[in-house]
Amino acid sequence: DRTMCNGLPMTDEAPTIIGATEACRVLDVDKSTLTRWVHAGVIKTLGRLNGTKGALLFDRADVEAFRSQREAEVSA
Repeated sequence: DRTMCNGLPMTDEAPTIIGATEACRVLDVDKSTLTRWVHAGVIKTLGRLNGTKGALLFDRADVEAFRSQREAEVSA
């Protein structure tokens, strides 16, 4: 078992945590689109700040990988 920190698993390499605003900028989408993708399970979050209504948190590497995947699908 890994030690937990603020409800997130500790790994050898800590994620670079970004908020929804930065994730939207990386993905070039509106917050409503990002929120829809989260609810549909298309993109994963690390969690939320301040409970169920708090800001969404993402691992920058996951967001960038998702962007690359979307770009590859569009160009295919």
